[in-house]
Amino acid sequence: VDLDQTVTSRKFVRNIDATQSSSVVMQLNSENEAMSELRKTNIYGFVMFPRNMQADIMAGRQPVVSFYYQNAFIITGGLIQNDITKMLHTLAAGVNIQKREAMGIPSQTMMANVQPIKMDTHLLFNPTTSYPAYVTSIMLPIMLQIFIVMITVYSIGIEIKERTSHEWLKMADKSMVVAIAGKLLPYTIIFLILMTFQNFILYRVLMVPLNVNMGWMILASGIFVLAYQAIGVFFIGLLPMMRHALN
Repeated sequence: VDLDQTVTSRKFVRNIDATQSSSVVMQLNSENEAMSELRKTNIYGFVMFPRNMQADIMAGRQPVVSFYYQNAFIITGGLIQNDITKMLHTLAAGVNIQKREAMGIPSQTMMANVQPIKMDTHLLFNPTTSYPAYVTSIMLPIMLQIFIVMITVYSIGIEIKERTSHEWLKMADKSMVVAIAGKLLPYTIIFLILMTFQNFILYRVLMVPLNVNMGWMILASGIFVLAYQAIGVFFIGLLPMMRHALN
Protein backbone atom coordinates (compact mmCIF):
# COMPACT_ATOMS: atom_id res chain seq x y z
CA VAL A 1 0.00 0.00 0.00
CA ASP A 2 1.91 3.03 -1.30
CA LEU A 3 0.30 6.21 0.03
CA ASP A 4 3.42 8.26 -0.71
CA GLN A 5 3.84 7.58 -4.47
CA THR A 6 7.37 9.01 -4.62
CA VAL A 7 10.71 7.85 -5.99
CA THR A 8 11.70 6.57 -2.54
CA SER A 9 8.53 4.53 -1.97
CA ARG A 10 8.72 3.00 -5.47
CA LYS A 11 12.34 2.08 -4.78
CA PHE A 12 11.22 0.31 -1.61
CA VAL A 13 8.59 -1.61 -3.59
CA ARG A 14 11.17 -2.75 -6.17
CA ASN A 15 13.49 -3.90 -3.40
CA ILE A 16 10.71 -5.91 -1.75
CA ASP A 17 10.02 -7.63 -5.06
CA ALA A 18 13.73 -8.46 -5.37
CA THR A 19 13.99 -10.28 -2.01
CA GLN A 20 14.50 -14.04 -1.92
CA SER A 21 11.18 -15.17 -0.44
CA SER A 22 8.80 -12.25 -1.15
CA SER A 23 7.23 -10.81 -4.27
CA VAL A 24 4.83 -7.95 -4.94
CA VAL A 25 1.62 -9.46 -6.33
CA MET A 26 -0.71 -6.46 -6.03
CA GLN A 27 -0.70 -2.77 -5.08
CA LEU A 28 -3.75 -1.58 -3.14
CA ASN A 29 -5.06 1.85 -2.25
CA SER A 30 -5.80 1.55 1.46
CA GLU A 31 -5.05 -0.43 4.59
CA ASN A 32 -8.64 -1.75 4.70
CA GLU A 33 -8.35 -3.23 1.20
CA ALA A 34 -5.05 -4.87 2.11
CA MET A 35 -6.48 -6.27 5.35
CA SER A 36 -9.39 -7.73 3.40
CA GLU A 37 -7.02 -9.49 0.99
CA LEU A 38 -4.93 -10.73 3.92
CA ARG A 39 -7.97 -12.25 5.65
CA LYS A 40 -8.97 -13.95 2.39
CA THR A 41 -5.43 -15.44 2.28
CA ASN A 42 -4.91 -13.96 -1.18
CA ILE A 43 -1.68 -12.46 0.20
CA TYR A 44 0.64 -13.46 3.03
CA GLY A 45 1.39 -9.90 4.13
CA PHE A 46 1.61 -6.28 3.07
CA VAL A 47 3.70 -3.17 3.70
CA MET A 48 2.13 0.27 4.04
CA PHE A 49 4.20 3.34 3.18
CA PRO A 50 2.68 6.47 4.80
CA ARG A 51 1.96 9.77 3.09
CA ASN A 52 4.83 12.28 2.98
CA MET A 53 7.34 9.53 3.75
CA GLN A 54 10.01 10.93 1.43
CA ALA A 55 9.51 14.47 2.74
CA ASP A 56 9.77 13.24 6.34
CA ILE A 57 12.99 11.36 5.54
CA MET A 58 14.58 14.41 3.93
CA ALA A 59 13.49 16.60 6.85
CA GLY A 60 15.11 14.28 9.39
CA ARG A 61 11.82 13.03 10.80
CA GLN A 62 11.18 9.30 11.29
CA PRO A 63 8.25 8.06 9.17
CA VAL A 64 6.62 4.83 10.35
CA VAL A 65 6.44 2.04 7.75
CA SER A 66 3.85 -0.56 8.84
CA PHE A 67 4.26 -4.23 7.98
CA TYR A 68 1.46 -6.79 8.43
CA TYR A 69 1.89 -10.51 7.81
CA GLN A 70 -0.10 -13.71 8.27
CA ASN A 71 1.57 -15.67 11.08
CA ALA A 72 -0.91 -18.56 10.87
CA PHE A 73 1.52 -19.88 8.25
CA ILE A 74 4.48 -19.94 10.63
CA ILE A 75 7.34 -20.66 8.25
CA THR A 76 5.98 -18.45 5.45
CA GLY A 77 5.29 -15.60 7.85
CA GLY A 78 8.75 -15.93 9.37
CA LEU A 79 10.47 -15.86 5.98
CA ILE A 80 8.50 -12.80 4.85
CA GLN A 81 9.19 -11.00 8.13
CA ASN A 82 12.90 -11.75 7.81
CA ASP A 83 13.05 -10.50 4.20
CA ILE A 84 11.09 -7.30 4.79
CA THR A 85 12.95 -6.45 8.01
CA LYS A 86 16.34 -6.88 6.34
CA MET A 87 15.26 -4.87 3.31
CA LEU A 88 13.91 -1.97 5.38
CA HIS A 89 17.04 -1.86 7.53
CA THR A 90 19.24 -1.88 4.42
CA LEU A 91 17.30 0.93 2.74
CA ALA A 92 17.21 2.95 5.95
CA ALA A 93 20.99 2.62 6.19
CA GLY A 94 21.28 3.71 2.53
CA VAL A 95 19.23 6.85 3.18
CA ASN A 96 21.37 7.60 6.23
CA ILE A 97 24.55 7.22 4.16
CA GLN A 98 23.25 9.59 1.48
CA LYS A 99 22.43 12.23 4.08
CA ARG A 100 25.88 11.92 5.68
CA GLU A 101 27.56 12.13 2.26
CA ALA A 102 25.73 15.39 1.61
CA MET A 103 27.08 16.67 4.93
CA GLY A 104 30.66 15.90 3.80
CA ILE A 105 31.40 13.20 6.39
CA PRO A 106 34.31 10.88 5.34
CA SER A 107 33.22 7.45 4.10
CA GLN A 108 35.09 5.43 6.76
CA THR A 109 33.67 7.49 9.61
CA MET A 110 30.24 7.39 8.00
CA MET A 111 30.18 3.56 7.67
CA ALA A 112 31.42 3.15 11.25
CA ASN A 113 28.54 5.32 12.47
CA VAL A 114 25.86 3.71 10.29
CA GLN A 115 26.98 0.10 10.89
CA PRO A 116 29.31 -0.10 13.89
CA ILE A 117 29.13 -3.93 13.95
CA LYS A 118 29.18 -5.89 10.70
CA MET A 119 27.07 -9.05 10.77
CA ASP A 120 28.08 -12.22 8.92
CA THR A 121 25.07 -14.56 8.92
CA HIS A 122 25.01 -18.20 7.76
CA LEU A 123 21.95 -20.49 7.64
CA LEU A 124 23.17 -23.87 8.90
CA PHE A 125 20.34 -26.35 8.36
CA ASN A 126 18.10 -24.92 5.65
CA PRO A 127 20.20 -22.60 3.48
CA THR A 128 17.69 -22.73 0.61
CA THR A 129 14.79 -21.75 2.95
CA SER A 130 12.41 -24.09 1.10
CA TYR A 131 9.72 -26.53 2.20
CA PRO A 132 11.09 -29.46 0.12
CA ALA A 133 14.53 -29.22 1.69
CA TYR A 134 13.33 -28.60 5.23
CA VAL A 135 10.07 -30.54 5.64
CA THR A 136 9.63 -33.10 2.87
CA SER A 137 13.12 -34.56 3.24
CA ILE A 138 12.34 -35.19 6.93
CA MET A 139 8.73 -36.38 6.71
CA LEU A 140 9.11 -38.95 3.91
CA PRO A 141 11.84 -41.02 5.64
CA ILE A 142 9.97 -40.81 8.97
CA MET A 143 6.78 -42.16 7.38
CA LEU A 144 8.69 -44.91 5.59
CA GLN A 145 10.56 -46.02 8.71
CA ILE A 146 7.26 -46.37 10.58
CA PHE A 147 5.84 -48.52 7.77
CA ILE A 148 8.99 -50.68 7.69
CA VAL A 149 8.90 -51.40 11.43
CA MET A 150 5.14 -52.04 11.55
CA ILE A 151 5.07 -54.33 8.51
CA THR A 152 8.09 -56.26 9.80
CA VAL A 153 6.43 -56.74 13.19
CA TYR A 154 3.16 -57.75 11.55
CA SER A 155 4.67 -60.21 9.07
CA ILE A 156 6.39 -62.16 11.86
CA GLY A 157 3.77 -61.57 14.55
CA ILE A 158 0.97 -62.97 12.40
CA GLU A 159 2.75 -66.34 12.40
CA ILE A 160 2.74 -66.31 16.21
CA LYS A 161 -0.85 -65.10 16.42
CA GLU A 162 -2.19 -67.71 13.99
CA ARG A 163 -0.05 -70.42 15.63
CA THR A 164 1.66 -71.26 12.34
CA SER A 165 5.21 -70.53 13.51
CA HIS A 166 6.06 -74.26 13.73
CA GLU A 167 5.16 -74.82 10.07
CA TRP A 168 7.04 -71.64 9.16
CA LEU A 169 10.22 -72.89 10.87
CA LYS A 170 9.74 -76.37 9.44
CA MET A 171 9.66 -74.93 5.89
CA ALA A 172 12.94 -73.13 6.68
CA ASP A 173 14.54 -76.41 7.83
CA LYS A 174 14.31 -75.13 11.43
CA SER A 175 16.75 -72.30 10.72
CA MET A 176 15.62 -69.03 12.25
CA VAL A 177 17.95 -67.04 9.98
CA VAL A 178 16.53 -68.65 6.85
CA ALA A 179 12.97 -68.24 8.12
CA ILE A 180 13.37 -64.52 8.86
CA ALA A 181 15.31 -63.87 5.64
CA GLY A 182 12.68 -65.66 3.55
CA LYS A 183 9.86 -63.82 5.31
CA LEU A 184 11.39 -60.35 5.00
CA LEU A 185 13.13 -60.52 1.60
CA PRO A 186 10.02 -59.63 -0.48
CA TYR A 187 9.31 -56.68 1.82
CA THR A 188 12.96 -55.61 1.62
CA ILE A 189 12.73 -55.44 -2.17
CA ILE A 190 9.47 -53.46 -1.98
CA PHE A 191 10.93 -51.00 0.52
CA LEU A 192 14.08 -50.54 -1.57
CA ILE A 193 11.86 -49.67 -4.55
CA LEU A 194 9.97 -47.17 -2.38
CA MET A 195 13.25 -45.65 -1.16
CA THR A 196 14.44 -45.29 -4.76
CA PHE A 197 11.17 -43.59 -5.68
CA GLN A 198 11.49 -41.31 -2.63
CA ASN A 199 15.04 -40.32 -3.62
CA PHE A 200 13.87 -39.60 -7.17
CA ILE A 201 11.08 -37.35 -5.89
CA LEU A 202 13.36 -35.50 -3.46
CA TYR A 203 16.51 -35.05 -5.53
CA ARG A 204 15.22 -35.00 -9.11
CA VAL A 205 11.67 -33.62 -8.93
CA LEU A 206 11.81 -31.29 -5.91
CA MET A 207 15.53 -30.57 -6.51
CA VAL A 208 16.54 -30.88 -2.85
CA PRO A 209 20.32 -30.27 -2.67
CA LEU A 210 22.34 -33.51 -2.56
CA ASN A 211 25.98 -33.14 -1.54
CA VAL A 212 27.03 -36.77 -2.07
CA ASN A 213 27.11 -39.15 -5.00
CA MET A 214 23.78 -40.85 -5.73
CA GLY A 215 25.49 -44.24 -5.35
CA TRP A 216 26.21 -43.49 -1.70
CA MET A 217 22.60 -42.42 -1.22
CA ILE A 218 21.36 -45.74 -2.67
CA LEU A 219 23.71 -47.63 -0.33
CA ALA A 220 22.47 -45.58 2.63
CA SER A 221 18.87 -46.33 1.60
CA GLY A 222 19.58 -50.07 1.67
CA ILE A 223 21.16 -49.81 5.13
CA PHE A 224 18.17 -47.70 6.25
CA VAL A 225 15.70 -50.43 5.23
CA LEU A 226 17.73 -53.27 6.81
CA ALA A 227 18.24 -51.31 10.03
CA TYR A 228 14.53 -50.69 10.59
CA GLN A 229 13.64 -54.24 9.65
CA ALA A 230 16.13 -55.35 12.32
CA ILE A 231 14.40 -53.04 14.82
CA GLY A 232 11.06 -54.63 13.91
CA VAL A 233 12.49 -58.12 14.45
CA PHE A 234 13.87 -56.98 17.82
CA PHE A 235 10.45 -55.64 18.89
CA ILE A 236 8.56 -58.82 18.00
CA GLY A 237 11.28 -60.93 19.60
CA LEU A 238 11.18 -58.87 22.80
CA LEU A 239 7.36 -58.76 22.93
CA PRO A 240 6.08 -61.85 21.09
CA MET A 241 2.46 -60.62 21.22
CA MET A 242 1.73 -58.66 18.06
CA ARG A 243 -0.51 -56.13 19.83
CA HIS A 244 2.21 -55.19 22.31
CA ALA A 245 4.98 -55.15 19.70
CA LEU A 246 3.00 -52.86 17.38
CA ASN A 247 2.28 -50.48 20.23
